[in-house]
Amino acid sequence: MRNAINQVEKNTTNVFDTVNHFFTIGQMIIPGSSYWNIGVGRNIGEVEQDQEGLHTMQVLGENMAWLLKRLAEKRFHRGRPVVRPLCRD
Repeated sequence: MRNAINQVEKNTTNVFDTVNHFFTIGQMIIPGSSYWNIGVGRNIGEVEQDQEGLHTMQVLGENMAWLLKRLAEKRFHRGRPVVRPLCRD
């Protein structure tokens, strides 16, 4: 599941919000963007004309790349892999 929604009908923001609830309950880190990660289009290919949506996706991609780089840097501490439990007691 991707953290980007193509708006094809009303309530897209609600769908985006609901999807993110599942990510956060699983303790996932969610990179953000400059606006909602939503592209507007009704028919195939129309979302490619949404300049604001394209800019938002560009910023999202840059933020995702930054986050992945930082997470990769934190995988090791003093030469040992860092293992974090999935759930905290």
